[in-house]
Amino acid sequence: MAASAVATFLKRLAVYEAGHAVAAITNMQANLQMNPIEYVSIFLGDQRVKFKYPRSYHLDQPAQIRAHIPDLLAGIAADAVLCRVSVALAVCRSGVADWEEAKLVYEDLSQADEQLVETLDDLLVGAMAFIRAERIAVSKLADALMVSGRLKGDEAGLLVRSYLVGHSASASELDRR
Repeated sequence: MAASAVATFLKRLAVYEAGHAVAAITNMQANLQMNPIEYVSIFLGDQRVKFKYPRSYHLDQPAQIRAHIPDLLAGIAADAVLCRVSVALAVCRSGVADWEEAKLVYEDLSQADEQLVETLDDLLVGAMAFIRAERIAVSKLADALMVSGRLKGDEAGLLVRSYLVGHSASASELDRR
């Protein structure tokens, strides 16, 4: 792979993981009152956002599952919005993993919560609106990942919150899911 292709791949990966992290930090921190990520990494073989939850937080409860779906979709949304690719290509480039995981979670949730009428597409639209609103925070975190390769959750949280201070946090955009 040529050096420019590797750089392009790593930048896309950084944007993708930053989308997950910014959504989680903005959305879940408001709900949990803690930083919800342990670390975010673009190192090959460990490219992910590692989430951490308090023991009292159970991803088997419909409200908590539903709150986590936009965080899963935010990586796809960041790829689509910041890397300017179609949602279909963003889904394909994500390895379809986030879309399939979100779909399975959504299907389980739909069976558990009969009042839920929103579609996964609606949740993705909300995630994309959130990423558009917070594109600078996602870009800053992606740039930091390009430099370091991996950030501890506290470092990522501080970077995102430092941008959001004085700038209206857009958790409400994510809540439009």
